Amino acid sequence: MVEKRRQRRAEAEIRVEYRTVGSFLSDYVTNISRGGVFVRTDTPLRIGTRVRLVFSLPGMPFPFDLNGEVRWVQERPNREHPERGMGIAFDGIDERIQKRIQAYVEKHSPAQGEPSEVHAFGAAAARHDITQKVIIPERPRQSR
Repeated sequence: MVEKRRQRRAEAEIRVEYRTVGSFLSDYVTNISRGGVFVRTDTPLRIGTRVRLVFSLPGMPFPFDLNGEVRWVQERPNREHPERGMGIAFDGIDERIQKRIQAYVEKHSPAQGEPSEVHAFGAAAARHDITQKVIIPERPRQSR
């Protein structure tokens, strides 16, 4: 398989909550780069859909609250891409957050030139088993 990605990626299993206009969903990020994530889901959104993502990386004190856009969809699993889901590109990400994500990716991805033991979007054995639930608190109701 020829690697088309421009950025290094880290395989992971990270719970993500995401919102679109009219829906609130929860799935798993299975890989992450400085520029975006792949979300494993049986019901991928349409290309161009705007989303708000909330997830935490291990060792980071606060969850990330980021905007993104669905850039591509994997409808049918195949040998090269064994999971259904969608690639979401971050949009307007703060430089400090981008650096934190990049540090995580560099720490958890194979060195450049080093063969990876996983196909694109990973085999379960090579993933970090990271499951974090992020609860978005409701705003307090104003009393009348």
